[in-house]
Amino acid sequence: MGSIREKTPKWGWKQVAINKKRAKILEGMLCTDNKYGPFEIIKYHNETQVMIKMIGEDKPVMIALKTVLNKSVKTPYTRYVQGVGYKGEGRYQLRTSVGNIWKRRLSSLPEKYHNFQVFAKDYYNDRLDLAEGGDD
Repeated sequence: MGSIREKTPKWGWKQVAINKKRAKILEGMLCTDNKYGPFEIIKYHNETQVMIKMIGEDKPVMIALKTVLNKSVKTPYTRYVQGVGYKGEGRYQLRTSVGNIWKRRLSSLPEKYHNFQVFAKDYYNDRLDLAEGGDD
């Protein structure tokens, strides 16, 4: 993959939030987040929401435009827990006792459990399959 250069609109990021015509121009723009890396703005939805796709992730997601403006973009598929774990999309919340168990055991879990939603669902249904490298 070639290098990705961030484009900054000549009229400034803060103007995006207040000017819909300028915001439409952002579609297709490659940007860089302060922490999680490059992403592409796929679609301007409205003055508060845009669809983005992080480079290296499979699924585009709808996020708040303000996170793009603040360069603090994180999607449910961003691997921000020990560099491999991600929250995924679903009902299970990370700030729980199950989330703490997942974080502690993540380095020894099979790859399918890098998605917290899969881990939590199997945990609550007593179907954890740790045979592929777990320590149970």
